[in-house]
Amino acid sequence: MKNFTCHVFLIIATLQIQADSSKSPLNQFEIDKQVEELLHLMDVPGAAVGVISEGKTLFAKGYGLRNKEKKLPVTEKTMFPVGSLSKGITSFLIGQLIDQNMLDWDDSISDKIPYFKLQDPYTTNAITIRDYLTHSSGYPCHEAIWFNETYSRKEIIRKLRFLDPFYSLREKFFYQNIGYMIVGHVAELTLEKSYEDLVDEFIFKPLGMNHSTFSIGASHKLGNFALSYNDLSEPLPFIDPTTIAPAGGLNSNLEDLLKWTKVLLNHGEGFVEFSTFREMIRPQVVSDLICNDKYGIEEYVNMESYGLGWILISYRGHFIALHGGNINGFSSCLLFVPGENIGVITLCNKNLSPFPFILSTILLDKLLHLPPVDWAKMYKELTDFDKEEFVKNQEESSSEKLIQIETSHPLLDFTGTYSHKGYGTINLSIVDKQLVATFNNLYLPLDHWNHNVFEVSKDSLFPFLRGLKFSFSENSFGDIKFLSIPFEPKVEGITFMKKNDPLLNDVAYLSKFSGKYSYLGFTVSIENTDFGLVVKAFGRPPYHLYPEKQNFFKIRDMEGYIVEFLVNSGGDVTGVQIKQPDNTTYKAQKV
Repeated sequence: MKNFTCHVFLIIATLQIQADSSKSPLNQFEIDKQVEELLHLMDVPGAAVGVISEGKTLFAKGYGLRNKEKKLPVTEKTMFPVGSLSKGITSFLIGQLIDQNMLDWDDSISDKIPYFKLQDPYTTNAITIRDYLTHSSGYPCHEAIWFNETYSRKEIIRKLRFLDPFYSLREKFFYQNIGYMIVGHVAELTLEKSYEDLVDEFIFKPLGMNHSTFSIGASHKLGNFALSYNDLSEPLPFIDPTTIAPAGGLNSNLEDLLKWTKVLLNHGEGFVEFSTFREMIRPQVVSDLICNDKYGIEEYVNMESYGLGWILISYRGHFIALHGGNINGFSSCLLFVPGENIGVITLCNKNLSPFPFILSTILLDKLLHLPPVDWAKMYKELTDFDKEEFVKNQEESSSEKLIQIETSHPLLDFTGTYSHKGYGTINLSIVDKQLVATFNNLYLPLDHWNHNVFEVSKDSLFPFLRGLKFSFSENSFGDIKFLSIPFEPKVEGITFMKKNDPLLNDVAYLSKFSGKYSYLGFTVSIENTDFGLVVKAFGRPPYHLYPEKQNFFKIRDMEGYIVEFLVNSGGDVTGVQIKQPDNTTYKAQKV
């Protein structure tokens, strides 16, 4: 009887354990299997995955390889650049300063940054911290002005006046990184410390996020860091995002991000006021990063908005705050469900990969006890569609050529330095008989496409720039003078002007044109001043000349006028002729 009773209790206990196990939404073996299958399906070398429930870490684990060549595994300590997960950090930092009455969400940027100036005076004065944190500035990305460059934040801000908007202020949500850099700079000026030091002092150190940094070099010194890979499983070069750190410069690992996520699930307690945190995850503007026609997931996500550093969605009846990150070949996703006390983090080392979102959604379905969705199948269908669309676009691009036309100039004529007040300079040179562009420390070989148009080579190390068109055009003298590049698709091609030969501004060169010139009994004086050549005629304002090519000048603020100095075989200046826009020509002899 005793043995029978023991057996009964043993059976009941076993059944109870099985019942408790069946209630658990996550099974480690199943998750491992799911992750491995997705890594293979999406050709992702490695990933780090963490899950939090009820304030506790359910699991944190690395999968696959952080370095394929050396066969080094990903662990929960492996460092990843996490891109736009930085935005939530920046918003949180601003919230902390608001709680200390140092800032307000609706503070005017121009009140905080004295050298802040945009193209439009009204927008300059009206735009606020909130506008930039909600991507409502009206400006498109303009990423090329900072990408891989080492300009200071102050230098970038001084370039903003030369950039074109696409919408008016607060007209429409449009995702942008520069705005977060601007807000980060506001914090710097407010406390007279660098953004990096402020985050370290206010967030990283109190949380024990001892490995998190905004320096790629510092993250690599830790040794355990991931390399990134493209669609051909080739390693990609690291891009330095220091300038844009408040928007996308964070380097971290799963261990640290789990600590950060627990603070988010705790509504920022101990770091920000409850009302301040709620404002961060309160819908501010309608957004379309997830809810758009391309993904076709309206059945599951029927509302999307953007808060202050967070994408906010209604997913199958649950309110979720999340953000993704993509930078220099790394993809990530952090999401949390405030009402359920659930958090999921997924990091991977594959360029522009949906893996973090797909896996996070699969895990979320399990954690919320929702009917499973075959997200892997949906991914494959979307990928097949993207491939078909890519082939179609390639065919359309090829058909634009109609008839292949050679360049109108020898390759050497395209070389030189081209400049834009906002985007800086691009150097064009010839390397092994190929035109090569150097921009923001990026080396971009160019292939001839058609006529005076070249495109970034398909062999470029930067996949997102492959096929980018460089369109050259001539000035009124028939010389290659302008370069248009669609760095920002939302505005017309960004036009760079070719810089003149430095000789044309040399004092000795300009001095030979100085002197007096006679025309119909009138004498005109041309002087070489600190501001270049100036034409002075009695009763007329001074006219400033600027060089276009050897012996040819234009008149500042007088479009269409061409000034040509006449030179004899010995190189002496004998006179000058002025050609008006209607082709009328006047000649004057040097006296």
